[in-house]
Amino acid sequence: MRLRRRRCLVCYWHDGTFVARPYPGGEAVTLPATAAALLAAYEDWTAPPQEDADDGTITLLREHGILLAEGGEEAERDARAAEEWGSWEAEDPFFPRTATAFPETAAVFPDTVTAFPDTVTAFPDTVTAFPDTATAQTQRRARSPGAGEGPAPFAGRPHAARILLPRRPAELATPFGEVLRLGAARGDLASGPVALTTLAALLATCFGPAGHPGAPSCHAGARQELDPYLAVWNVSGVPAGVYRYDARDHSLALLGEGFTGAEAVHLCAGQEWAGQAAFLVVLAAVVERARARHRLARAHRVCLLDAGHLGQLFALTAAALGLGPRQTGAFHDGAVAGRLGLDGSGHTPLSVLGAGHPRTAAATAGRAAGPPGTRAAAAPEGS
Repeated sequence: MRLRRRRCLVCYWHDGTFVARPYPGGEAVTLPATAAALLAAYEDWTAPPQEDADDGTITLLREHGILLAEGGEEAERDARAAEEWGSWEAEDPFFPRTATAFPETAAVFPDTVTAFPDTVTAFPDTVTAFPDTATAQTQRRARSPGAGEGPAPFAGRPHAARILLPRRPAELATPFGEVLRLGAARGDLASGPVALTTLAALLATCFGPAGHPGAPSCHAGARQELDPYLAVWNVSGVPAGVYRYDARDHSLALLGEGFTGAEAVHLCAGQEWAGQAAFLVVLAAVVERARARHRLARAHRVCLLDAGHLGQLFALTAAALGLGPRQTGAFHDGAVAGRLGLDGSGHTPLSVLGAGHPRTAAATAGRAAGPPGTRAAAAPEGS
């Protein structure tokens, strides 16, 4: 029998102790310091030493699914996962697999102490699965905030200079098919300024309080897990600068003066459209707000789902208002967080949206086009 180190494995040091966690579905295990060198020796299929030469570390690694036996079902599953995710960065395969069970079978609490008898030390930040469903759900309810508890769904900046936005209802009478076409159009954006009333209608529709009339956006748990921040440099009546949109009073709170299209291009990793837009909107996740409602590690997924939903709503609404929408996940995370005054961990940017006036060619592109991959018919001669 030969053994190999699991490919889907996260290892780290915590307070001077070596910790390994297999995934999907594994638990964090504290190991002797010698285990790090042992795992390196089992990079490929290797025959283990005789039982009397094992100090118990190999047995421990096998029990927790860190060393896998050749030909076993778990080894085959691990190899498939490694192949499917191998082209991604090392941390990416870990994210979608850290919480794959709902509380019906196991409740997962990120701040519960886990203890493994004799061989494993307890850590406050180790994920624990409780097999006792009733006990698990009781503890989960006890940990969840009640009405009026937890962080406020809005982060106020009472002393910031602010611009009160007009409350004129959005004119969203554009036919849905036309909205889809305009929202998908690509091309250069024009340099003309966006009207303040247009920006106000876009922000109220997309980022208004959850459940507020006229604001169709959804927020999982109604906790406003995502905060919208704006970088503005070409909107009538709004000085160039960085702002936070406050949905409570429909205003822009000033965070920093000055902003340019060139800075937008830099923050968006050199994408030229960012400089052509009139403004950018950065959606930033507030982890504390998300965890107040969603106690599972799955809360990270909820934030990503919210960001995707709001991004699509932004694109459709902007198109209906006559703007050319853009969005991207390619940006300099640290630079964007720093410009907005975010810490990048508990309050971190997820996506960047933008809009400006579409040029005539961009607005009409595809009007007579067929489905993707088809070629438009040539116009008859003399027409």
